[in-house]
Amino acid sequence: MKTAWKVTVSVLAALLVLLLVAEFGLRAFMAGQIRSDMASQNPETISAEQADEAKVSFGPSPLTLGLLRGVVPHVAMTTPSTLVAQGETYTGQPGADISVDNLSVADGRQVAGRLRMTTDLPDDYVRAILQEQLSSSIQGGGASFLDGLLTVSGVASHPETGTFTVEVSDGAAAIDLRPAMVNDSLTFEAASTELFGFQLPDTVTRGITSALQQGVEDAVNSEMRVTEFTVVNGALRVTVEGENVDMEELSATGAQPGAARVG
Repeated sequence: MKTAWKVTVSVLAALLVLLLVAEFGLRAFMAGQIRSDMASQNPETISAEQADEAKVSFGPSPLTLGLLRGVVPHVAMTTPSTLVAQGETYTGQPGADISVDNLSVADGRQVAGRLRMTTDLPDDYVRAILQEQLSSSIQGGGASFLDGLLTVSGVASHPETGTFTVEVSDGAAAIDLRPAMVNDSLTFEAASTELFGFQLPDTVTRGITSALQQGVEDAVNSEMRVTEFTVVNGALRVTVEGENVDMEELSATGAQPGAARVG
């Protein structure tokens, strides 16, 4: 009887070791595959070397058992920033912290049961986005009142007040904006506006805030929504979330948590 028990314990121990080795190997393989996919699917925005810097983890739930059901229980990724300034514009994408729960990998599709992404948008990157949106509005004839305000010369974040300042025409005008979530929608409230020390017209303020909000809307997959938007040191921190998100579609759009569907 003692011999049979020893044999049973030995077999169970061996199986446990095999499962641990399989789990470890599978996690390493999956992490490597994710990094490889990042570079192959987005060669214009992330190199293989940059993809290798991404941190990938799978949480405490067994990955092996999850894959038997066609589901990865949890994936957490931290991707590096690939932003590169090219004159007045940027290429690449800001870094992000990404959390995915219940990622279905059945039927050749990858659908996240829940996806959450957080990124910090540097002040000058926000300036470039805002300038691009304003220029597009003016060229389209939709904002003639901005004809004399073609240049967004700077953006400065103020985490102590929860606001950020948009400077126009080398500081000739300045608008302090405060991001706020109202009824689960992102809005921007004007804390103060000045033009040569005088109050700016409401139409100009609305044009600036509209351009910024449009830039937010344009950057993210429609299945995502902004849930947090805060001012931090040197950047605007944005969190977006979504349910039943098709990961291939998200990758195809090049979406990052710099923006999402608003409202």
